[in-house]
Amino acid sequence: MRRMAIGIGLLAVCVGVVAAGLEDRAQPDISSLASEFGGEAVFTKPGKDATIGFQLSTQVKEVAVQGGQRVKMGDLLVRGDDAEERALLRIQEARASSDIPLRRAREQWELAKVELARLREAAASGAANEQEIRRAEVSATIAGIDVEQAEWNGAQEQLQLERVRERVERYSLRAPFDGLVESVVVDPGDTVREVDPVVRVVSIDPLLIDVNAPIAQAMELEVGDRAWALIGVPGEPVVMEGRVSEISPVAEFAARTRRVRVELSNPDALPAGLPAWVRFSEPGARFLEMARGGG
Repeated sequence: MRRMAIGIGLLAVCVGVVAAGLEDRAQPDISSLASEFGGEAVFTKPGKDATIGFQLSTQVKEVAVQGGQRVKMGDLLVRGDDAEERALLRIQEARASSDIPLRRAREQWELAKVELARLREAAASGAANEQEIRRAEVSATIAGIDVEQAEWNGAQEQLQLERVRERVERYSLRAPFDGLVESVVVDPGDTVREVDPVVRVVSIDPLLIDVNAPIAQAMELEVGDRAWALIGVPGEPVVMEGRVSEISPVAEFAARTRRVRVELSNPDALPAGLPAWVRFSEPGARFLEMARGGG
């Protein structure tokens, strides 16, 4: 029995070694692939990347998202202590919606016009003199100006309402674009200053790659040219075809390079930050078979 157990144990070890060897052969060696693929070694970056904080010191009242959550532009991320500003907003909304001063001014203007007309009729029969008529004309004119003043004041109240609304919004951090929440570094109750980062939002479709290409090579490229990138996806490296989106107008003289930005469509949501090797000429058939997506 002991010999049988030892034999079974040895068999299990052998099977494990063989399986490990098969697994190793199944996993592409990214180093050898990169050497064969060629190109410049870089890392992928988000297409958009925003680290957001408040414009003023405040206490965090609400955290509406968490890391990894997908958001739409304008979605609330984090809200600060906006209670006082919201109270001022309600006051200003009431002021801006009231038409009492304008209605009062219009009623007084109508009365002044009626009185002026009555005095002119009286003057025709000698019951009113020129001075009384002149005084009534001035009163009607002033009443008309009061209407214009009330209309102007109403417009100012509306502008003030917009101003207060903007002040309230300063306490709300919202997504600047469609994307993913990379991290939230505060909790409700935390006090933050205007210089403190609060939340990071990224967009990974497209991915961006900045390549320090040799000057001579960069001189031959144009925006829109094709590019190919070998992406070091763990366990399954892939090739992605993209397009040149930027060519820096400034060369790094010491390094003899120019920055060339490549944009890669990323419908499969590969994470940013993976190692990549970029080339600007079509790779061999083996790598084209690994291609994912297109420019």
